[in-house]
Amino acid sequence: MVVVVVVVVVVVVVVVVVVVVVVVVVVVVEVVLTQIIDPRSMSLPTFPQFKIREDELSVGTRWRKWIQQLENLLIGMNIEGDERKKALLIHYGGEEIFDLVDTFPNVQKSNFDALKTALTNHFTPKVNLVYESFKFRKMHQEQVESVDQFHVRLRRQAALCEFADLEREILSQMIEGVISFKLRKKALRDKVTLHQFLQEARNEELTNKQVGEIEREIGQSAAISRKPRHLKIEGSQSQAGTSFQPKHKGTYKQGRPFGKKSKCRNCGGTFPHPSTRPCPAKEKNVSIMWQS
Repeated sequence: MVVVVVVVVVVVVVVVVVVVVVVVVVVVVEVVLTQIIDPRSMSLPTFPQFKIREDELSVGTRWRKWIQQLENLLIGMNIEGDERKKALLIHYGGEEIFDLVDTFPNVQKSNFDALKTALTNHFTPKVNLVYESFKFRKMHQEQVESVDQFHVRLRRQAALCEFADLEREILSQMIEGVISFKLRKKALRDKVTLHQFLQEARNEELTNKQVGEIEREIGQSAAISRKPRHLKIEGSQSQAGTSFQPKHKGTYKQGRPFGKKSKCRNCGGTFPHPSTRPCPAKEKNVSIMWQS
């Protein structure tokens, strides 16, 4: 009987311990998941406020770019629901946006899309198409800029100008603003499309880069080959394998260097004798011998 009681007590204790452990684990997991899932437990990432009065001439352009970047941030943060999206819009928009939203009496301010549309309509009339087109016409390729980078800049600016034929306007400005005279000449001569112009520009840039690398290699090799090479000669002997080659063409006899005059052993005069003055000892039948 006593044994049975002891067993029952042990079982009860074990059950109680297991229940306590399970409860603790559940609580800990819930807290951890709450910290991970709830965005309110995290600090908000930094994001630039929208400055309405920073440049009022381009406020419409800046607003469209800013709201697009904000929407990308909200997607990255997995923010859903109009209330939270609207709150972050006003938070990141700053005091100027907060005050402006209060002036919209007929807008459903809890609706993010409605609030975004109202703000966009407020700023859009301030987009000056003449001014934006003027900026577009002044754009030229920078020295450190590739043609593709120039094309991206032009396309961004052209989107603000509301051109009827966007591709044609971009091509026209690229032809005018590109650095390469060769590329401009070819585009005017062949009447290329924007796609063809960009492809030709990429090919030219790649070719110029490859030619530059080849010329640098050639220049380095030429600089090495121009270094003077000193030939060390010990005593009167030259390096093995070398032989003297006369600089003057013609033949000469051993013992009498080419071009050097000798003394006639018969008459004592200079040899060779001029054709008009033969050796005077010739008449005496003396054998002629020459001395170097």
